[in-house]
Amino acid sequence: MALHEGYNAAEVIGVQWATIWFPKTGNFALPQSLANFDPQKPETYPAAWAPIGLTSAESLPKPTTDGGDAQVLNTAELPSVISIKGVTTTKLEFTVHSLNEKTLRMAWGGGKATPLIEIGTDALKAKAQELDFNAADMETSAWMIYSGGGKTLSLYFPRISVSSKTFSEISLQGLFAIPFAGTALAPTAEQAKQLKTSASGLVILP
Repeated sequence: MALHEGYNAAEVIGVQWATIWFPKTGNFALPQSLANFDPQKPETYPAAWAPIGLTSAESLPKPTTDGGDAQVLNTAELPSVISIKGVTTTKLEFTVHSLNEKTLRMAWGGGKATPLIEIGTDALKAKAQELDFNAADMETSAWMIYSGGGKTLSLYFPRISVSSKTFSEISLQGLFAIPFAGTALAPTAEQAKQLKTSASGLVILP
């Protein structure tokens, strides 16, 4: 028996692979087609974007929302005459296992493109990132990617503020991780012009 045309299995994606990308250079990049994207083929990755590194399988990159509750207003004569929705803030959460200059700067250095400091003697030199918990958040574009069954869905944010300012639980037999938290912001006028929309986020279908 045929189902209604509204039930289309081709529109379903089973997430088998996920990641988050940031602009390869600068702090803004436009999304590109992922029609031929294959996580196992580096040549299919968009040229303007780069992975931040390896991320948590237990806590995939995801957006969440805060606020947006409706407030019902009354008059002296009639109750519930109008409903006003509050402002909704979109948050981004992702956890990174890769420890490199880019992730450390994003976490605790405000994303500033300054070299890591060198400590120790010539024979035992090491590089270090200062833990500046008061550093301004880094502003950048972000692109969350979800693939499975040869299809890719993505969530694009033209402008977010992001940092870590904290540590995750550290345990034996576990991976060291940096938990990041970001907030989606409205794109600048120039970004909106290039995007042809002033939306703070886009869902890009396969």
